Amino acid sequence: MTRSHRLALVAVVIAVAVPRPAPAESYPDRFVWIFGWNLGRDEDVAEITAVLDTAAQHGINGAVMSLGLDTLCKRSPEYFRRLDQVQQACRRNKLELIPAVFSVGYGGAALSHDNNLAEGLLVSGAPFAVRDGEARLVPDAS
Repeated sequence: MTRSHRLALVAVVIAVAVPRPAPAESYPDRFVWIFGWNLGRDEDVAEITAVLDTAAQHGINGAVMSLGLDTLCKRSPEYFRRLDQVQQACRRNKLELIPAVFSVGYGGAALSHDNNLAEGLLVSGAPFAVRDGEARLVPDAS
């Protein structure tokens, strides 16, 4: 056995003996989050459609969108026309449109109807000084 044959044999043995990485996991749900647009302009549709086209080209199969869907009762007919165009882009790209209609956080949807719905914290025993019809918190002396 020549030296080159031995080197080839060693290379084959090493190649067979070295553990291979496990195959990558398959993720059936791959989505893009569409954020930062509100369908207030026709340009929003063009920009969102570009993202959806790119996502579909890279194997994405869903698009999560808030787009102000939690305040539909306050939207104009133009908004719904634009939303329909985005929905058509999802269909064309075989992307599931996943609406995010209950975003928690600052409560923008609920507060857009009545900002008095914001929860206040109960405060008892806090000293206030009232002058000229305005109450101001008196700082704690300690």
